[in-house]
Amino acid sequence: MKKHKLIIIIVIFINLYSCKKETYVFDENLLIGNWSKTDTNDYQEYYFDKENMYAYSLKSGSTLHYIFKMKEDSLYLSLVYQEVKEDFKFYDKIIKIDSIKMKLENRIFLKVTKNNTLRMFINKEISSNDYFKACVQRSDVLSK
Repeated sequence: MKKHKLIIIIVIFINLYSCKKETYVFDENLLIGNWSKTDTNDYQEYYFDKENMYAYSLKSGSTLHYIFKMKEDSLYLSLVYQEVKEDFKFYDKIIKIDSIKMKLENRIFLKVTKNNTLRMFINKEISSNDYFKACVQRSDVLSK
């Protein structure tokens, strides 16, 4: 009986110590594109390219520009200022991402597939008025 208890204890310890922290591995190209976030009272849209993230708040009408880095399954941002370069702060942990949804630990983003996107506004392909109208339209659809 003592032998069985000892074997069970050894097996438990081996399992506990052999467990490694799993990190979510994903294709970083899935991050690129236009996203919306609806989990707050303020509808927001985001655009990611290879190294930049832009965030637009419908409530304030402002657009913020960040550079970002990925480290394993975590996203780090640095607000782009003239005087400050690469002051990266943890933003959130990516739980899962696919072509239509990005689930972070504290946020959920949905892919924006309609016209007049934040990318088009940033690249000056559309006016701020056209972007604002499209953004309001998308927020109305998601709030229903």
